[in-house]
Amino acid sequence: MGIGIKEREEEEDVEPSADGALFGADVAPARPDPAEVFQKLWNDVTKPPIARCRELSSTRRRQIKKRLTERSLDEWYAVVARIQASAFCRGEVPGRDGGQPWVASFDWLIGSPDVAVKVLEGKYDDRRSAKRPLTGYQPSQLGNQAGPSKRDLELIAEYEQSRKPVAS
Repeated sequence: MGIGIKEREEEEDVEPSADGALFGADVAPARPDPAEVFQKLWNDVTKPPIARCRELSSTRRRQIKKRLTERSLDEWYAVVARIQASAFCRGEVPGRDGGQPWVASFDWLIGSPDVAVKVLEGKYDDRRSAKRPLTGYQPSQLGNQAGPSKRDLELIAEYEQSRKPVAS
């Protein structure tokens, strides 16, 4: 015969709740809600002016569920970190024709599978000035027979460093 609530309370130092369930009883912890984990990832990695995700509507939950089938949380961390690192995504790049700058949002991220692909491909990464592209740089192209200047070498090194994957 099993023990009653009274005996169990005395044995395990647990208290019944209003509905009769026992607090403090050995219960397996609930699995974390993937949507809430995703929300926490976004809120922990991004900083203002990128807005926090305050609520998870049923639509957001469905979209997150779809996105989590496409890549792991580690990959999503990389996506969100790149968004945070992007001046464009933080709204620091002026809008077209003097308009308001665009700022990345939680709904933008989860709304389409293409967003993460574009972020990981570098579409929103900060760009070098168009006045002096560093790709395919050759000193002879600038008419400098003595070779690149010290500043040119620094810019090349900076560019090469920015192309290397970030170690996590």
